[in-house]
Amino acid sequence: MDEETREKLDEMKEESVSGGGDRLEAEGKSSQKDFADLIADAMEDVEDGDITKTISVWDTNMAALLHVLDEDDARREEIAGALLDDLDRDEDASEMEKADIIRLALRSGLEGASPGILEEMREARNRQQEQKPV
Repeated sequence: MDEETREKLDEMKEESVSGGGDRLEAEGKSSQKDFADLIADAMEDVEDGDITKTISVWDTNMAALLHVLDEDDARREEIAGALLDDLDRDEDASEMEKADIIRLALRSGLEGASPGILEEMREARNRQQEQKPV
């Protein structure tokens, strides 16, 4: 292939919508939902009762630890405060109960394992709220 033909091909690739790749592949990617869209859809399913709102785990050690924390106000408040700080939340640690500790620990752990995941969840909540009829 001569240089002029190669330049024309490169120019045509740049001008094409798919950037020179497979057109069907490019169209498929544009129609795929992103992670926040999938979360928003699942949030709708939760609100509709198609997915349970309850989260449960089977863990003997954590059950024992959380039971003891539920009885130890000072330690529970200390842990709640650390989790609130970690999540940059302004709530009263002394008001946190066992369910709050679990919720905060889950969020903190997920954010630590996958930075930005909580922002994606907030974005999903915003999208879901925008789709609701007024």
